[in-house]
Amino acid sequence: MQTGWITRREFLKASAAAGTAGLLVSILDLGRWPLAKAATMDPPGGWNGGPGQARYRIDGLAKVTGQKIYARDFQPIDLPNWPVKYRHALVVYATFVDHVFDGLDLDQLPNELRPVVTITAADLARDSIGIAEEDYPEGEYIVPAGKPPSYLGQALAILLFDELTAYYGAKEQIVSNGKAIRIGKAVPLPEPTSYKPETSIVHSLTREGDEHFAQTIDGPVHPSQPGATNEKAMAIVNVVGERLKSPDLDVYSHTYETPVVDPMFMEPETGLAWFDREAKTLRMLIGTQSPGYDLDAAIELFAPKECPIEIDDVHIYAAYPGGGFGGRDTSILCLYLALAAAYSDRPIRISNDRFQQFQSGIKRHASKIELTLGVSKENLIEVFRNHSILDGGGRRNVSTYVANVVGILGTGVYRAPLADIWSRARHTVSQVAGSMRGFGSFQSTFAVESMVDEIALARGLDPLEFRKLNLLQPGDTIVTGAPRTPPGLSDVCDKAMAHPLWTNRDADQKRLSTDDERYGVGVAIAMKNFGSGADAVMSQVRINPDGRLSVVTHRLAGGHQGVDLLH
Repeated sequence: MQTGWITRREFLKASAAAGTAGLLVSILDLGRWPLAKAATMDPPGGWNGGPGQARYRIDGLAKVTGQKIYARDFQPIDLPNWPVKYRHALVVYATFVDHVFDGLDLDQLPNELRPVVTITAADLARDSIGIAEEDYPEGEYIVPAGKPPSYLGQALAILLFDELTAYYGAKEQIVSNGKAIRIGKAVPLPEPTSYKPETSIVHSLTREGDEHFAQTIDGPVHPSQPGATNEKAMAIVNVVGERLKSPDLDVYSHTYETPVVDPMFMEPETGLAWFDREAKTLRMLIGTQSPGYDLDAAIELFAPKECPIEIDDVHIYAAYPGGGFGGRDTSILCLYLALAAAYSDRPIRISNDRFQQFQSGIKRHASKIELTLGVSKENLIEVFRNHSILDGGGRRNVSTYVANVVGILGTGVYRAPLADIWSRARHTVSQVAGSMRGFGSFQSTFAVESMVDEIALARGLDPLEFRKLNLLQPGDTIVTGAPRTPPGLSDVCDKAMAHPLWTNRDADQKRLSTDDERYGVGVAIAMKNFGSGADAVMSQVRINPDGRLSVVTHRLAGGHQGVDLLH
């Protein structure tokens, strides 16, 4: 490694340590162990043919030759200095939310299927187990007896077994047949509430491009709340409502819904954990997208002074997640691993099967999006109202950020002179939703593009022609007011309109459709977070020939977009 450089792994390690005074935390590389049974993830020779010329994936050979790269590939025997014997941990997940949980009756199980350790909410309360405030602030990581579960998939207990046959036998009885779970009296379901903050985006500009109101000029708004800026925003919301009543606009309204979606990992979530009491070290092997979060969360569980479980060091061995990107981002599995290890005198293993992953894994948000568009006689979209609700489930996870993206993309790739966008994620009793691939663009784009198609059909227009008329153009601002738009949108439409798939679509539909199958060609245009402030190309820093440092960035207060700094 070159002097003065720091690796990503070292950076993560230092970042985690900086936030956890008095503790040693580290993220370890599986590929550096001198063990035959460990993963060999160093890229083989010949994979790189030069910049932009990779011949194959650096992990490709390891995968197709069956090397240990996923968390479920590993056993404690594979890990340096870990005890060989371990326990199998069964997390019992809630399948109901409309009744009180009255605890487990494990006496219903045959003696040979009973766990050697049972971890309940009472154990966590007795030992003053803390709350991982940053990412799991809801607490109650195990449902207390006498209360209803807060959401589907919440843990009711963690059971530890010495023998794999006992684990599988108990899982069949408890998970598949519901045996030993005592269900009490019925209770009403709580009303959904909104996770905070909600996202409001209000935009007002003329066709000539004169901006009256935008987030990048006036700042974030919540129109229903007090304050001068919010009052201005509410005035524009009211203008939107009045404009949609105007006789010179054709108004189209529709509600679109998308369902809960599971990311379907190649490998369901699995992990190993060992609390080395002598060294006061918690070690976890997990397929994770969020190793830093997992470290912090595990530390916070045992941080209260009253907690008798003393942990000085936390080590995470990060395995490959196994696809399903987003579904392991701040997954609560790390908490279950840490808790199970803390109550065991040997390493433990949690390994979800596909059914358990469906029960407990993070999902894509279900959505309900109410769209109303006002279109002029010249086929130009003049007014855009988008009110979106996401089902965030029983934990916050990253739902507020997903809802924010839904809002930013609330007008799609189209110019919106007047826009009223309101998006929020709701706390419900559903399974936890989070950051699936696409992160909010899936829901918003589906609704907006469906509406644009329906308007074009109703007006007898070519759907691509209608899109081209209303696309953001170079020099436009997106709905947040950010002064950048995706390049080449019109060019994409021109190329698509000239393509034989498009020009021959009507004839091909008649020719290729049958009584059983319907052939068709559709179109959609999407962008993802463009102009949100998270774009890698939205800022520029350069050294000018005269030695001055020039910074070009988003529009600043007063309309300035470039700042020269004397170096």
